[in-house]
Amino acid sequence: MNNNCFSRISQLELKQQIDSLNEELQNVREALNNHPDLDPYVKKLISCKHKVTVALNVLQASQDRLNEIRRMVNKEKSVRTTVITEPPPEPEQGTSGVVSEKGSIN
Repeated sequence: MNNNCFSRISQLELKQQIDSLNEELQNVREALNNHPDLDPYVKKLISCKHKVTVALNVLQASQDRLNEIRRMVNKEKSVRTTVITEPPPEPEQGTSGVVSEKGSIN
């Protein structure tokens, strides 16, 4: 065999190895495409969870304040209703010569 033949055989072997490597690289690429990187999505979900938690806390605080205002309004209504429905106290009528229980100015 001459050098040309050896060169030709080496070239064919190299071509087969390159084709095999190319096939493996394509398999790796497909595997990577089938399994996308989830880190950005996880970070977005964590960010959204934080925002929802903050909004929930604001809503809970607002609800607590609203409940307190309702309680105070109902209490005020009750006081006003009581004041309006109570008959006014009758003024004390004193007679001359009788000393009231509170005493006399004289």
